[in-house]
Amino acid sequence: MEGSRLLVLTAFAIFFVQFGILKSFGVLFNPMQDSLQCSTAQLGTVVGMTHSLGLVLAPLTGNIARTIDNRLCVMVGGGLLFVGFLATAFVNNIYQLAITLSLTGFGLSLAYIPQLVLLLVAFPERFSLIFGLAGMGSSLGMVVCPPIVDLLMMTYGWRGAMLIMAAASFNVTAFGAMQRLPSSGYEKLKKEDIESLSDDRPRDIRSKLSAFASAVVQWLSMHLCIEHPKVLLHLTVWPLLGAIFAAWMVFLVPHAIARGIPSFEAAFLSTVGGIGHLLGRAIHPFILDRKLMSAFWMFVILNLVNTVSFFLDYAAADNCLALMLLASVNGAAEGIVNWIIPSVSKELYEESGYVMDICIIGHCLFGAGEILGGFLAGALYDMTQSYSASFFSLGFMAAVTTTMCLIDRLASKCFNETN
Repeated sequence: MEGSRLLVLTAFAIFFVQFGILKSFGVLFNPMQDSLQCSTAQLGTVVGMTHSLGLVLAPLTGNIARTIDNRLCVMVGGGLLFVGFLATAFVNNIYQLAITLSLTGFGLSLAYIPQLVLLLVAFPERFSLIFGLAGMGSSLGMVVCPPIVDLLMMTYGWRGAMLIMAAASFNVTAFGAMQRLPSSGYEKLKKEDIESLSDDRPRDIRSKLSAFASAVVQWLSMHLCIEHPKVLLHLTVWPLLGAIFAAWMVFLVPHAIARGIPSFEAAFLSTVGGIGHLLGRAIHPFILDRKLMSAFWMFVILNLVNTVSFFLDYAAADNCLALMLLASVNGAAEGIVNWIIPSVSKELYEESGYVMDICIIGHCLFGAGEILGGFLAGALYDMTQSYSASFFSLGFMAAVTTTMCLIDRLASKCFNETN
């Protein structure tokens, strides 16, 4: 019991540091753009790439965590986060920034994805509750970190603030060192992986290469798309979620500043969004655990709420109170839908036995969607010189996400009835 509590607490702390720092990039966006002399689309893509690369690498880092000590993965990830943020403080152009934040993204992947794998293995019956409680750390980080980083930026500049963020990120290594794993599930996975990679039954070169390629594809969870094509419809939802989240996270503060709101009040939008994020994360695990609502229908309803909120952004104009209200609604909705999508996958495909593989591939697609979302939102602003079109496009993507999820549920139901 004590080990389980420590596991949840350290996951909470790791999420706090990771997502709190990432959310703070919105505060640093304009000073970084002025210093590096780059376009909004370029910087939005590179900054969004930090988190998205961490998810795109999920098939690699997730399966490393299934075969190697999770604690080592997290500790190495924390070290890479420190080095990446430290190097970012000394970049002179957007290309150097892309390199340093790529390193940071790899560190994020090693520190975050193993947490998901670990909690799936350690708490299979109450995963929604435990993952939700640990996820409150990221929401709290989104509330606390942006105002602190804004103060640090005004005091030391964005480069000085980045140095302090680097020091803070190194705490991930310490928290990772405190974690202990249940070994039984990993031993089985490790044995299966070793057997699949060391199978020497094929005798000719072509067969051996084919067997090796097949083993690698399976080890990276890519076999899922071939053996169970029905999940492809479900997987299309993940990149849409990633695109919405990245664009909202990066451009929430700049879009308020562009409407004439003072930078301190605009930075406070991140805090308000983080509060909504935190409240959503705090409430939804107990609703799911008590089975008051299924993860699927919670996902659908909150996506509809997100859609309406994004469409209303244009009407809010430069009204700071209205923008705060919308930020809190978006924060709550984003905080829940992006966190319960693994639970939705579990509800829809638990009988297939590939829930962990779906989550690993899904997070990879989520990351790819983040790259696309940051670029498209930034490109729309560069073309129109207004963030209204960018936020309207987020509402459209949220509506498409809801539709795809409903189609997926209907298709899964029809498939099960047919069989």
